[in-house]
Amino acid sequence: MKKPSVKSKTSLEEIESGGRLFSILDPRGQNVYCEQSQWERHAVDAKPFMAKLLPQVMETIMQLNAIFRDADFEDRCCYYRLRPNGVNYVKVVTETVGGGTNKMITAFPTDSPKKGEIAIWMESSQHS
Repeated sequence: MKKPSVKSKTSLEEIESGGRLFSILDPRGQNVYCEQSQWERHAVDAKPFMAKLLPQVMETIMQLNAIFRDADFEDRCCYYRLRPNGVNYVKVVTETVGGGTNKMITAFPTDSPKKGEIAIWMESSQHS
């Protein structure tokens, strides 16, 4: 299996200057990126504790347990990874922008996938 690649900001100055916070390949080879402003508006401002969970968010995209099609938006995917606490998941919601590229919309802890989401990729499918 090909290792996912990560392109993330390396210094606080780069992150504070805005732009892309990270750009990561998921196990399907899809690029997922996050803009600094998006991270702040839709993850950290609404849920300040998320500021410390950026590494878990990135791991969720690279080493996830499952991807589901969003229940309400056809062009969105929901990435899930069990948190280190073993109790709940990090959920990362992305939106397809075209050409194998997806933009992160939000991220947060959750107990389970939302009713109506449809599984499109499971961890075991990478071994098939």
